[in-house]
Amino acid sequence: MLNDIWVIRGAGLGSMILRTGVAIDTGGAGNTVYDAGCGHTLVAVHEKNGLVAIDPATAKIMKRDSVP
Repeated sequence: MLNDIWVIRGAGLGSMILRTGVAIDTGGAGNTVYDAGCGHTLVAVHEKNGLVAIDPATAKIMKRDSVP
C-alpha cells in the first residue's frame, strides 16, 4: 500500500485508501502527510484535536495522540 492514493473524506468520515477501497476509521480527518522518518501516514483529527499514525503497509492505526 506504499504507492496508494489516500483520500481524506472529512466530516468525521476518516481516511480511505483509494486503490484498495480500504476505509480507516480515524474518527475524523484533516491534514494528512506521509512521514518517511517514521514510515507512517500522519492524520490530523481536527474534530478531536488528535493525531493518528497509520502504517501504510498494513492500513492499521499504530498510535493515537491528543494534541493540546
